[in-house]
Amino acid sequence: MKTKKIAIGILLSFVTVGTNAQLKVLSNGKIGLKTNSVNNADVQMNIEPGENSGFCIFKNVWYETALKLTTDEFYTFLTDKKSTPENGIGFMFGAINVGDLTRIGEYGGTLNVNQSGSYFPVGLYANTFTNDGIGIMSSHNSSTTNGISIYSRVWRSTSIPFASGYGYNNYNFYVKGDGTAYTNGILITSDSTLKTDIKTIESPMQKIMKMRGVTYKNKEQECDITENVITKNANNTNAKNITDATDNKSKSHQSQTDKLPKLDENIMEKIADEDKKMERIGFLAQEMEKIIPEVVRTSVNGTKAIAYTDLIAILVEGMKEQQSEIDSLKNEVASLSIKSSSSPSKVQSNSTNISLDEISPAVLYQNIPNPFNTTTTIGFYLPNTVNAATIYVYDMNGVQLKSYPITERGKGNVIIQGSELIAGMYLYALIVDGKVIDTKRMILTK
Repeated sequence: MKTKKIAIGILLSFVTVGTNAQLKVLSNGKIGLKTNSVNNADVQMNIEPGENSGFCIFKNVWYETALKLTTDEFYTFLTDKKSTPENGIGFMFGAINVGDLTRIGEYGGTLNVNQSGSYFPVGLYANTFTNDGIGIMSSHNSSTTNGISIYSRVWRSTSIPFASGYGYNNYNFYVKGDGTAYTNGILITSDSTLKTDIKTIESPMQKIMKMRGVTYKNKEQECDITENVITKNANNTNAKNITDATDNKSKSHQSQTDKLPKLDENIMEKIADEDKKMERIGFLAQEMEKIIPEVVRTSVNGTKAIAYTDLIAILVEGMKEQQSEIDSLKNEVASLSIKSSSSPSKVQSNSTNISLDEISPAVLYQNIPNPFNTTTTIGFYLPNTVNAATIYVYDMNGVQLKSYPITERGKGNVIIQGSELIAGMYLYALIVDGKVIDTKRMILTK
């Protein structure tokens, strides 16, 4: 009898709740909350926008919301509603937004992560501990159309869109916003088994002699920053920073900010100033394309780029060609020296004795070492009949840079200091009594 009374009480409770349309159990077993009909699930709860609407799991001990689900006309939002009520997970038009609710749908991605608080400074963190684990994998799965797998964007030339570090608190590779890459070293694939149609570079010195080394400054580029990005930033008033990080009642996980490498603003400003003021040294791609088109490439934005490392092979072959000419001249000089030593020291002509020294021509020797990076020595020979002699140094455009007057006669030398010139190729000439005796090339490296 007692069991029947309990059953009747429960039945009356369900009937009462169902009548008021707060909790309704249908005959098919479906349950509705705040609805008279259940159309889309076994359990359906209708929620409305507003501060006190939606679904909430409440922590009565600390008198705070542990989880809250709410909605408005466009999105559904799930948050823990603690110190950052505007941070959570939002769903809108099939897209997921993690982080700042005010940015939901702003960037058009299927998954958007917007970090605006200071307690967890990383927008997206991926961690793996397996031997073949991959923290983040991105793929553009099309062999017929072009696309971008990963794109990182910044709004300052000195900001870093990509960086890597070995351990904590360091950068061993990073790319600045202006595209400059810094690294401890670069290895370029060059295995012979991966190459075909291999040929030795022909006439390298002809190509080198046509190159024009220049100094230049990069043009300042403007960033296309849209209005909505300017008006919204990490200090959005709707996103309050967590200030109770040490409050044991609600925070048991400590922040990992101490393990993140920091950017020193003073250093970054110095880098920006260097980028703006400092001259660079290199070549112009359009000029190089006419001389050595093999080292010029077209970038995705239509501008030209130079594969500077490819020029090393041309310089090496050019040095070998030059050294071959030097060796040939040395053999010629040695042959002339042998002939001179076997000839009489005096030559009878019109009853006048003429010294061999007086009829020997002036000679300019190749500098040693060549190439050089600190000092190099230019040798010469001047007969006693010379009145005035000077060694001049020119750049590849024929502009005179240095002059070294010579007072001694016979064999001598001039020492060139590499610190007085910038790295590059130069011409030097011996001019005797107003006549050019010889011109040679030398290379300064740094």
